[in-house]
Amino acid sequence: MKKILLLMTFIAFISSKASAQDWSLSTNIVDYITLGTLNVEGSAATGRHITINASARVNPWTFHKGDPAKQMQNRNQTYAAGIRYWPWHIYSGWWISTAAQYQEYNRGGILSRETEEGDAFGLSLSAGYTLMVHRFVNLEFGAGIWGGQKAYTRFACPSCGRTLYDIEQTLAQIKAKTSHLKGLKIGVMGCIVNGPGEMADADYGYVGAAAGNITLYKGREVVCRNIPQSEALDRLIEIIKQNGDWIEC
Repeated sequence: MKKILLLMTFIAFISSKASAQDWSLSTNIVDYITLGTLNVEGSAATGRHITINASARVNPWTFHKGDPAKQMQNRNQTYAAGIRYWPWHIYSGWWISTAAQYQEYNRGGILSRETEEGDAFGLSLSAGYTLMVHRFVNLEFGAGIWGGQKAYTRFACPSCGRTLYDIEQTLAQIKAKTSHLKGLKIGVMGCIVNGPGEMADADYGYVGAAAGNITLYKGREVVCRNIPQSEALDRLIEIIKQNGDWIEC
């Protein structure tokens, strides 16, 4: 599902920076708090008031893997490039910047038990202040907003006592078959009790109906009811193809 995001993200950060006269390297301290996101940013001056900036962020970690009730992850790789304007002088005082950003992500279990995987791209606008604490070290404070578009593919509900199948194994199988369908949202739900409501905005749904059986949805409409789980994934793919949403990888 594609979605336009307006002022989607508010970011507050503190960066430590080692800089020479015409270039700098920095790291965002707050990123490490978001489940250990590694990050680095480099910049080069083009004059007294302008720097060109490029950054990369990587988070490969999954916590409590294999336990659906506790698992959480903020896995992503993010790349950005832009420019920064310094009214007084580069690497000192107030600044304002803009950048283009691309992110590939898999995020879940943080604010809710849902998992979302996809791509996001857009533009950011930020402003802040840089304080010199040493000849080669600065502290940087700032905040920003981000707006753009994201295409995400699926989510899953938490595992609970009502879950009627191995949701982690099933989700992995569905991902292996449908990960190339960017822009499609597939709800993978453990049981019929809360599943249909929680996946109300999904394009397709895979919901546990009874022990060993699955009910498949197109939007909120039941397409196949109580079919054997051994057939469910193939039937799901057939339904996606019949509705014109399948793309050969």
